[in-house]
Amino acid sequence: MSEKKRICWFAATAMVLAMPGVGFTHFGTITPSDDIITQEDSKKLGVDVQFIHPMEGQFMEMEKPKQ
Repeated sequence: MSEKKRICWFAATAMVLAMPGVGFTHFGTITPSDDIITQEDSKKLGVDVQFIHPMEGQFMEMEKPKQ
C-alpha cells in the first residue's frame, strides 16, 4: 500500500470512529423571547438558557443560573 493510500485510509478510519462521539455532546443555548426588537417594543427581553443534545433534538432541564 502506498504512503498516500495509507494516510487516506487512516484519516477515513479516524473520522468514522470519531463520529459516534458527536451525538453525545451537549451544547448550551441562549434563546431570546423575541427575534426582532424595534423601538416600539418593550425594553425588557426574556432569554431561555438551556442545554441540548443536538443529535436527539431534546433540551435538558437546567437549574436557573445565579447570575
